[in-house]
Amino acid sequence: MNRYLALLLVLLLLTPSIKLSTAKEVNIVIFKGRILPQERLIIGNYTITVEFGIDNFPYVIVSNGTSKLVIERAEFGASITIENLSITIGSYNARKGLFIVASWSSEGEKHVAKVGRYFEGFEVITVTNSSVTLKRGITTIEVPKDKLILYGRYGIRYSNGTIFLYKLPSVEVKKKEERELVVFYPYSEVTTEVNRSIMLPLTIFNNGTETVNVTFSVVNAPKDWDVKFYYQGIEIKKLKLREKESITLQLKVLPSSAGSHVVKFSINGDIYSFYVNVVQPKMEALKITAPILVQEAEAGSKVTFSVLLSAGEDSVISMDVREPRDWKACILVDGVRAQEIYLRRGETKVVNLILEIPRNASLGYYESKISFTVRKSNGEVIKNETITLGVNIYKTYKGQKATLKLILVDDTGSPVPKALVKVGNESYATDSTGTLEVEMNPGKYVITIEKEGYETKKEEVELGDGEKKELKLLLVREPYYFNVEAQSDIYPIVMEGLSRPFTIVIENLGKSDDEYKLEIRGIPENWNAFFTESAEGNIEVTKVKVKSGETKTVYLKVYPSLNAMPGTYNATITVISSSGIKKEIPVKIKLIGSYNMNVNLLNYRLTITAGEEKTAMMDIFNFGNAPLTNLKITVKGPQGWDVKVDPSQIPSLSPKGRERVTITVKVPEGTPAGDYRVQITVKADQAEWQDTLRVVVRQRSTSTYIGVLILIISFALVLFMMRRIGRR
Repeated sequence: MNRYLALLLVLLLLTPSIKLSTAKEVNIVIFKGRILPQERLIIGNYTITVEFGIDNFPYVIVSNGTSKLVIERAEFGASITIENLSITIGSYNARKGLFIVASWSSEGEKHVAKVGRYFEGFEVITVTNSSVTLKRGITTIEVPKDKLILYGRYGIRYSNGTIFLYKLPSVEVKKKEERELVVFYPYSEVTTEVNRSIMLPLTIFNNGTETVNVTFSVVNAPKDWDVKFYYQGIEIKKLKLREKESITLQLKVLPSSAGSHVVKFSINGDIYSFYVNVVQPKMEALKITAPILVQEAEAGSKVTFSVLLSAGEDSVISMDVREPRDWKACILVDGVRAQEIYLRRGETKVVNLILEIPRNASLGYYESKISFTVRKSNGEVIKNETITLGVNIYKTYKGQKATLKLILVDDTGSPVPKALVKVGNESYATDSTGTLEVEMNPGKYVITIEKEGYETKKEEVELGDGEKKELKLLLVREPYYFNVEAQSDIYPIVMEGLSRPFTIVIENLGKSDDEYKLEIRGIPENWNAFFTESAEGNIEVTKVKVKSGETKTVYLKVYPSLNAMPGTYNATITVISSSGIKKEIPVKIKLIGSYNMNVNLLNYRLTITAGEEKTAMMDIFNFGNAPLTNLKITVKGPQGWDVKVDPSQIPSLSPKGRERVTITVKVPEGTPAGDYRVQITVKADQAEWQDTLRVVVRQRSTSTYIGVLILIISFALVLFMMRRIGRR
């Protein structure tokens, strides 16, 4: 029984974490600092903000999600308590914000402070009377006795062998989110006449970080009034606004009754309003209003003057423009060029004068005049009026060079690189993207563009002073044209080996499908060569069909004759289209021979008496199909030996040939008996061989007898010494 109790006690001690019990609930300060009105203090699920009331005094607002839980006037010393959260309010500084102390009430957990224990991801590393050391991940935390330590979302205290762990909420200060859509209109009250429409500007800015769908609707307007939203003359109810983009709309209001009324409209659910004071109109044949009379512009730009026409009765209005010399002018009404318009009584129309300023206009002030002639339906002229509009040129390009940028594409939209471009007396070429950019003097030019396989194109262009003009031109492909590319200008073939076929790619650059004839010239007569459509296949083809805009790969296979010698052979591949266009590709067929040197040492062992000389024979064979060149035979014996080879050099060894070599070895007198090695090396330009010749050296018979006698005397001396020592 005692044994089982002991085992149970050991298991309990080895348990990673043992929570003793809950500790006493304590308040822990989790935030101490200032927050500005444009900031949010987020503690767990609570959000604390500072707002100013209508009394211009700061208020503390505590929210949970969209619900506002507490709104407290930010008086010094005031406090707020919501469940576990307690907030104490300090002083307010206009520049630094409101000082706040936030604490959290947490009921801690008690854990035994023993080395090796785990709880909530913490491991107990060391325990002393004055502190405990914990580890979480790669971080080590030292907790002094009776002192609260904050680590992440935990409070930790150590006392009397117990660790108290308090769980805390996350704390974060964030900037308030700015309003996604900003709507601006400068008017809060406008005045107009009955049946006279007004177009009120309305600017919307997307202050968010994503594209927003914006919806418009009229919430409140008097009955029979026409209130609509317009953008560039088109009625809208919804549009998309990209991030950081602004757009100006027109809110059209056409009142049908007099009086003071409020108009309310909605943009993405937010309500906006303004007052409209409507009075009875004073009849005038034509009222002309030009809000802008003089503009500043740079030469080469376009300027627009908007003129508002209001008709007092049904009438036909003729318009005539007198612009400065060399300028271009037109009148646009609802996006259409116009010289006469018809207006009903009370109708309002915006007329736009478009002035195009030449790039070489001099600096200075220029005037344009618009004359309006108003006629009744019976042709009677009831009013003539002329207005003057001015443009002040503050920047000119007079005398500056122009820049022409050409972008060339073909029928498929692909760029046309390396095209020849002639502009005047100069010639240029497009880059790899089909683009050409060049500086030129202002004037009129005829551009001629040529490229093999494309129809010649001519284009007239006029360049103004300092103008940067971009032209995208289409080059039309010829009906029949092609290009041929080979994998290389060298076709290597290994003799008596497996050689890869030679790849040829035919690209049909014409507009029509085509058929191409394949030929090869220049190879020796007894060789075999043919084309295939597959790298692995052996079915010969002499013609291939390629669709327009596509490529076709064919393969050339060449088989040399058995007696062909290694070397380089010049050949020509010819591709002829059905239209008669011929392309020739020169190719060098490099025949690579195989080299197989075999060396046979007829005797790998020589037995020689010291002071004598002997020879060994060695045969060198060429079993390859190409000659071996510059063979060098070297031998190396022990130091003092006389080792010779004959011949030591062979200029060339033909295929299937053999050369016999004699190796002479002379051993010096007095060489001790034993085994010796002679190193033999045969090295050609194409191959190398190494081996050794074993040489056994023997002594003469007299020396042998003397040696035996010395051994007998030595043995007798040893026996004599052993007997004398043994007696003692």
